[in-house]
Amino acid sequence: MEVSDIHVGKQLHCNFSPQGVIPSPPLCFGFGPTTIPGTGFFNGAVLVGSPLSFPIPNIPEATLMVGRASPINNPLAALAPSIFRVTSRASAIPMGTPIDVMLGDSTGPVGVS
Repeated sequence: MEVSDIHVGKQLHCNFSPQGVIPSPPLCFGFGPTTIPGTGFFNGAVLVGSPLSFPIPNIPEATLMVGRASPINNPLAALAPSIFRVTSRASAIPMGTPIDVMLGDSTGPVGVS
């Protein structure tokens, strides 16, 4: 199935539930009236970016795998300077600061393995 856009107004839950087993909701994000909007929960592996970013595309290497998007499928993805950024600011200021970390490029200051 392919859809152009999906908007989730509250929370996105992706949870595996075999027959007879009740899925466990992520109570840390609230439930019912205490739900924290804009949160997501994935009970399984997640891949962001191109599956060709990893040496063996058909074998999962981690629960969370992040790679650059494929320039063939998404030519605008090359405009992003890094594939992963951590910031402690709530506002999106274009200039980096020492408290920001950019990961995933050979020119980046930090590596993660």
